[in-house]
Amino acid sequence: MLAIEPQAGSAPVLQVIDSAHRELDIGVYYLDDRKVLSAVRDAVRRGVGVRIMVEPKSYGMRPWQVQKEVQAIEATGVHFRYVPRRFVSHGDHYAFFHAKFCINGHEAEIGTANFDWPGLGGRNREYLYVTRNADVVKAVHAVFNADWNRQHAPAWTHQILVLSPGTSAAQLLQVIDQPGPIDVESEELGPYAPILDALAAKGKDLRLILPASINREDQRDVAFLRQQGCQVRLLPAKPIYQHSKMIVGSRLAFIGSENFTQTSLNRTGNLGCCSMGRILPSCKRSLIGIGRWPGVRTPQGVCTLQRAGCRDWWLRRRVGCRGFEGNRHGEKATQNEPREHGVLDTPNQGQDGRLSGFSPKIPK
Repeated sequence: MLAIEPQAGSAPVLQVIDSAHRELDIGVYYLDDRKVLSAVRDAVRRGVGVRIMVEPKSYGMRPWQVQKEVQAIEATGVHFRYVPRRFVSHGDHYAFFHAKFCINGHEAEIGTANFDWPGLGGRNREYLYVTRNADVVKAVHAVFNADWNRQHAPAWTHQILVLSPGTSAAQLLQVIDQPGPIDVESEELGPYAPILDALAAKGKDLRLILPASINREDQRDVAFLRQQGCQVRLLPAKPIYQHSKMIVGSRLAFIGSENFTQTSLNRTGNLGCCSMGRILPSCKRSLIGIGRWPGVRTPQGVCTLQRAGCRDWWLRRRVGCRGFEGNRHGEKATQNEPREHGVLDTPNQGQDGRLSGFSPKIPK
């Protein structure tokens, strides 16, 4: 099931929480949505073992505000931990946790929305994908377990999910490089030469939506893309803020927490997924609608991938470390991030180097 915000509200997350029988795990940058907290409390009361991890240094929040968030979470009776130290900025180590997911024993939600009012029905454009694909559920659960136990996720999860830092850039390049037109939504554009060059190579076959609040660096990159014939729309902050991260074409699609920046792909802890088939037509309709491309109206709420004739295909990779990006909704904007042409230009060059030879293949 694909849910589109702000129409869907908190329903997709509540579905996963309410259907939990024995276990429920939540890993998210920020959590203060009252409906989500109430559903978590109810799950604890009916005997579900609930574990929650969040980022301890949310951008723009003072320590007492973070403490208030944590107190509200712990008041539900859950087992709580901050994300591992390798995911937290300290000293000269610049790292953040940016993933947004929840998982029970049989169902997983993977998306672009924080569990707060802007993300769940407030004012953001977001996508939340709920799946019962057994391989995906198992992989997300393994990733959470590894983070909870301060370990690295097992290697096999790298073949199921799009995880950063590491090889997520290579995976996204596959989606961008697929034959034919692609539609893209992101909160940030870069700068990151491999992604920017791949987008530019699509020419008129690229339609891209970004928020009108992008920084000057992104504005220059938008001008560059337009010079290559790409179609770009800047969405005003009201009534809908562009916060989603999505790529969709005729064969492959991506939804996840990764922005298309060097920081997000090579440092920030992110989790996403890809699909293969007749992909996510509702994503395309949504992008056309909010971007004011004529002909299709924005869809309302929820659609199913089964109805779209889509089978799941899940790409590759997990390690742990992070940098950060974001916006006024609690996530740090990389306004002064330096251009990195010539730096980490190899997309599969993760900082830990464990999968430096990785070369993902599109399944037939």
